[in-house]
Amino acid sequence: MNQVAFPQPLASTPRLVLRNDLIHRRLQMGDRTLWVTKDPIAGDFFYFSEREYTLLSALDGRSPDAIAADYRRHHGNDVLSPDGLVAFLAEVQRSGLLRGTTTTPESEPPAAARSQGGFGGGLMSPLAIRLPGVNPDRLLDFIEPKTRWIFAPLTLWLAVLWMVLGAVIVGLRAETFFLELRQSQAWASAGMMGVVIVVIALTKIVHELAHAVTCRRYGGSCTEIGLMFLVMIPCLYCDVSNAWLQPRRSRRIAVSAAGMFAELWIAATAAVLWSITIDGPLHWTCLSIVVVCSVSTLLFNGNPLMRYDGYYILSDLLRIPNLASESSAAMMRRTKQLLTGIVPADRGKGSEPLLIGYAIASLVYRLVVIGAILFAIHKLAIAYHLQILAWMVTAPMLFGLLRGSWRQVGTLRLSNWERRAMRRGRVAIVNLLVILLLAAGLLIPWPQRIVLPFIAKVGDQQDVYIAQPGSLMSVVAEGTRVKRGDAIASLRNRELDLELESLAAEETTLEQRLDRVASLRSEDPTAAAQIPALREWIAAIKEKIALRKREQAALQVVAPRDGMVFAAASPGESATAAGGDAGWTGSLLDDRNLGCFLTRGTHLCSIGSPDERTVALFASHREIGFIRLGQTVELHRLGAPGARVSGIVTRIDAQPVSQLPHELVVNQLVSVEPNAGSGDQPMEPTYQVEVALSDVDQPLRLRATGSARVHVGYQSLLQRLSRFLADSLRFELNP
Repeated sequence: MNQVAFPQPLASTPRLVLRNDLIHRRLQMGDRTLWVTKDPIAGDFFYFSEREYTLLSALDGRSPDAIAADYRRHHGNDVLSPDGLVAFLAEVQRSGLLRGTTTTPESEPPAAARSQGGFGGGLMSPLAIRLPGVNPDRLLDFIEPKTRWIFAPLTLWLAVLWMVLGAVIVGLRAETFFLELRQSQAWASAGMMGVVIVVIALTKIVHELAHAVTCRRYGGSCTEIGLMFLVMIPCLYCDVSNAWLQPRRSRRIAVSAAGMFAELWIAATAAVLWSITIDGPLHWTCLSIVVVCSVSTLLFNGNPLMRYDGYYILSDLLRIPNLASESSAAMMRRTKQLLTGIVPADRGKGSEPLLIGYAIASLVYRLVVIGAILFAIHKLAIAYHLQILAWMVTAPMLFGLLRGSWRQVGTLRLSNWERRAMRRGRVAIVNLLVILLLAAGLLIPWPQRIVLPFIAKVGDQQDVYIAQPGSLMSVVAEGTRVKRGDAIASLRNRELDLELESLAAEETTLEQRLDRVASLRSEDPTAAAQIPALREWIAAIKEKIALRKREQAALQVVAPRDGMVFAAASPGESATAAGGDAGWTGSLLDDRNLGCFLTRGTHLCSIGSPDERTVALFASHREIGFIRLGQTVELHRLGAPGARVSGIVTRIDAQPVSQLPHELVVNQLVSVEPNAGSGDQPMEPTYQVEVALSDVDQPLRLRATGSARVHVGYQSLLQRLSRFLADSLRFELNP
């Protein structure tokens, strides 16, 4: 029998004795029997197979060599290799399960922070920062007896039916529901954003209390309740990890699903209230509750790729309690095997492909989530010149990401036996291939596309603007064909009419006075001296009358060219006339806007060919530098998935636009200045790019919106990263 070479930590421990205060429970996971061990001091849980628990129970004071010899005498090396046996005993010692190695709060971080092992802990912990909590026994002693009726079968079935009713209501009014969600102006106000944050905080409190009450109802206990910042939003958290001591799988799943069940019931109630309320604070609050308690709950809490409720439910369904750590270990084993050629003795069972697939999916998803959050934070910070604040927020996320990655790389360390057994030639070849692939991925130029919002316009359109302010008296309908010089609209300016009448009366008075003075000049020498001044005065009045008549003529708007009349884009807000006249909304070609007052420069309509379309893209000052004439563009219409139209860049404006099309704002394709007093002003300097369509057989509907992918050339990932960092690190300290 070979002598086992124990590592220094075990060699320095003469006796291995299991702690007496540990709590052990036996769990039946299908055809597998597992033992769960809880450390009551650290609050951590450990899972062991039958043979591992047999080895754990043998830690009664004998030396490591004696324990190893006894284990091999009874079981051989079919489950644990010598290195695996050494690693197991060392891990038990590091976990604080032996006497003299108890984990204390003073020497180790809290269990809540250590329990996020595997890929999840390092990557996602920056999104959920927990503060130390308190024991909630008194609170649960008060709540639990008063909520037992909720767990009655009839109550649960009625709750399910209520949720179905809420889903049916939203489904029947889906068009209205999504239209209100896209109304960015209603959501952009500071008050509404505050309501959303309060809704998230309160619903998460109910969510966590549902976990705690359910766990207490089924005989478990909630050991801690406290404050957590979920993506910087204050929420509640409850530690119900004691549910894993519950031997019945159905009850463990019930504890995990209780929070989502409570939120979905709240969402159903909010959906009913939303459907029966009119536009107002209550209506919008109910809409936000529906979104927070249904969509966000299912995407985050119900997602098994994140270590929230869905993860624990899937873990129970698959009968793999340590799903994240086991999948991480399986992936690391496979990675080590590919790198070194060593086939591990503990290479897992038939579930290894499932575990590896879960590990890859979880890793990719978490990276995408963190990448999206970081990108959104920095894009918003660049627009508002708050790069320093953005890095202060994202630095903990990046630190957690690097810490988790370093822990995973650390699991690839080789033992002495593995170093002797590895194929060094294969290791060199694999490492060389990995380096070449990384270099290729970072340095090879890849096609680069930028995504810009677009709106369809008339191909050869000519915009018609109001030259003189006035009340709209008549206007042609949209779609009317006109010729150059035809009347399009007629306006009336009462102040201008009154001024003309006053000037005409003044002219008449002056002319009469001139006649009298002229008749008296032979008798009164002073009268003759007044004649030149009166004539100059009358000439000035006539010139002023001629000017006002030209202004009055401009109130008759005529077509500048032949073509069809198209309505202008809707304004961001009702245009209110100075002096209290009625405002206007929608299209100025609508009959309901007759009588409204229009200011100088108002876009009345456009005239162009009815069959030709062009597209206007809108690029920020950071994106306009990539765009060149002749670049290809692929258009994806909003609300028409799969429908694509191609085009070519034909013109790039040199000056930024002052106002964005309202359709882009309503569909949340652009960001505008909040509470802008004069329309939809862009949040950052934005330029218009004109695109000529290539697919003439697929005309776009006028003012159709969507996203355009512009092929702007080739750039390596390293260049893109350096540009992003250059934009993000361009701190502007001076106002």
